[in-house]
Amino acid sequence: MSGLATLCNAGPLIAVDGRSFQLKGRTLRHLGEAEAQILYMRGDLRFAVSEAISGLSKEQQVDIWEKLLMKIRFRWIGCNSEDIQRFYSSLEGRIYSFWQSVRHNGLSADESQELYFKGLESDSTWESRIKYAIETATGESDYSRLYKIMGLTRVKSDYTDEYLLPGKASLFASLFSEPFGYTPDQIADMTLGQISLVATKHGTAYEDLKSELSLVKQKQNMGIRKMRSTYAKAYREMALNIVEGRSLTSGLTN
Repeated sequence: MSGLATLCNAGPLIAVDGRSFQLKGRTLRHLGEAEAQILYMRGDLRFAVSEAISGLSKEQQVDIWEKLLMKIRFRWIGCNSEDIQRFYSSLEGRIYSFWQSVRHNGLSADESQELYFKGLESDSTWESRIKYAIETATGESDYSRLYKIMGLTRVKSDYTDEYLLPGKASLFASLFSEPFGYTPDQIADMTLGQISLVATKHGTAYEDLKSELSLVKQKQNMGIRKMRSTYAKAYREMALNIVEGRSLTSGLTN
């Protein structure tokens, strides 16, 4: 049955250093862990910026922080798919991805790293084959995209040529529906391919994406104008809190 490996998150059996391990595909939980790792490495922006502008007046510091907060918003505490893919493309990220895919075999992060380098030493193609195996089981590889698995929606546009996760409304309607709804933990342990198979119905994900994009494109949209004006004061208050050494949101002294 074509696509069964993706549906079951069934990875191949690999041999490293005379030992055999089964790989598994990347799940939603794995992506969440990667985001957490990136944020940990990124550190708290407040320390770096505060040190860089410490010689300026209080008003200048508040102005800089206000503009910065308006620019970064959610990007400070979150990652987009590009951030995560860039991390997985680095050496550290490739080793981290390998550990995520084999740790169900009882391997620690340090053991996985040691095996990774032994695999590199023994076979020049080993790393690319591991990457391909993980992406195939996940449903992310280029070859996985050559065909449609029943129920999967893909859209090629100026914005994306990837598997589309459903929007919040369709996610709740599909995955949490009674009487056999999935729990958040179960969803976290699904691959992107599995989520698309289970949740995407009749182009719902595409419609969700179109609606969201049209909102962004309408610069005169009343909802967006109202949202921006509503948060303008909050940005100023948060900037003042940071400069005065208080909590970003509560105003309490750190």
